[in-house]
Amino acid sequence: QLRTIVSNKRPGEVVEMRVVDQDGDERTVSVTLTARDEDLIAQGPSNDGGTEEEDSMESLGLTLQTVTPNMLRQLGIENAERYQGLMIADIDRTSEAFQDAGLRPRDIIVEVARERVRDREAFMAVYGDLPSGENFLVRVVRMQGQEPSSFVTALTKPS
Repeated sequence: QLRTIVSNKRPGEVVEMRVVDQDGDERTVSVTLTARDEDLIAQGPSNDGGTEEEDSMESLGLTLQTVTPNMLRQLGIENAERYQGLMIADIDRTSEAFQDAGLRPRDIIVEVARERVRDREAFMAVYGDLPSGENFLVRVVRMQGQEPSSFVTALTKPS
């Protein structure tokens, strides 16, 4: 999503961005865009896995972040150990994840394909092993009033 927003801007334009740190604290920053470095473009994507992960999450329509104790406190969730996983920070409202699977911002994904996921690395390890086009289950925790509830829904790994 960030890539789409930035690609529609010109160098020199200022954009406001909301950033969330690892503790779940949010702040807004102003960023002045610059021209892309042609040398970096020629090198292609880096090999650190970041681009592939971003593409995978974008193809699902999800922006995910690892849950922190502070995030859970803000949601009113006690017993943080039970709810380690990935929080949906943002979701494409036209995606299968939103429309068919019923996922929403602030939902916490705790299992993928019946495997426990406590962070982004664990999610990507399980998700990366799934064949394209395959349906898989995700277990989700959602706050219902003051009580967290858990449900299972299905997603399809895009081709």
